[in-house]
Amino acid sequence: MGTLIPIGNYGLDIEGELPQRINDVLLIVGGAPGGIDAAVAFAKDTKCDVAAVNGTIANYPGSLFLAVSLHEDLLPSWVKARKNKKARPCVIANDPLPEGVEGGLDVVIRLNRACPSSGIYAALIGRAMGYQRIVLAGVELAREGERTAYERIVQAAVKKGALAGVESLSGGWLAQALKAKH
Repeated sequence: MGTLIPIGNYGLDIEGELPQRINDVLLIVGGAPGGIDAAVAFAKDTKCDVAAVNGTIANYPGSLFLAVSLHEDLLPSWVKARKNKKARPCVIANDPLPEGVEGGLDVVIRLNRACPSSGIYAALIGRAMGYQRIVLAGVELAREGERTAYERIVQAAVKKGALAGVESLSGGWLAQALKAKH
């Protein structure tokens, strides 16, 4: 067991060392349509550290501060496929790599309850790192069935303060839930 950090209704068990944030804003880029474009535009006008989740890790054109996923088995291949190889991001997953999967994780962060997506997982990590503002771009939870499966989890996280300071550049139900005052 590593360091346990409470964030709202979540407990994050952190094994390894998270990097020191550079800026007060964390921009998290997901794979929903328009997410990368919205992130690039946001980063032009705002000093921020950038995290990408899942396949966006390979596709984001700029430098990444964090590469985050709940899919630890796929994470090393996404990091390896990055087009921008100027600096390796801190690689974070919820479990150690399965046996036989090559690559490297810098930090393992386990959660004590269900998390609806890698984007929300990255937001919880950003909260643990002390970011004042966390902005989602291309994180919508809009695939078929996601709202039904995850709306209560997100609403509880908002109500308990786990997602305080998190906002979305994208539309949809997730953006509205993040704005809700409970």
